[in-house]
Amino acid sequence: MSDIAAAQRLPLRAAAFSSVLEQLNPTDGETVYLHAQRLGQAGKWDDALAPLLRLRESNPENANIANSLGAAYYQTFDYEKAISAFTAAAALAPKNDDFAANLKKASAVAAGEEAHDAPMAQAEEKIELKKDEATA
Repeated sequence: MSDIAAAQRLPLRAAAFSSVLEQLNPTDGETVYLHAQRLGQAGKWDDALAPLLRLRESNPENANIANSLGAAYYQTFDYEKAISAFTAAAALAPKNDDFAANLKKASAVAAGEEAHDAPMAQAEEKIELKKDEATA
């Protein structure tokens, strides 16, 4: 269900479904990582930090987790910690251009050379029910 909601660009619903999965499987790293990703996609970066920190502690050699943690710190405006996490990700996967770009961006923003990107617009639109003219 989480994947379906994510594919339909409904990140809040995807995060809600992944939350249930995490509660059912709190020790499964893949489930916890999926939930952290869904929280980030929903813009709930503060909530994504705790599971990412747990995963990073358990998986210090995983570049993807380090990068995701860096993204969470970046989106919560903790640039020092974002740079640290992005540095770790780039060191673990030196051929990954995305990780290097994330480190470069966070460093530039922290130095005041670039602006923090504007948050993405809400992916989920409110559903407006329009009164049918026939029933009006």
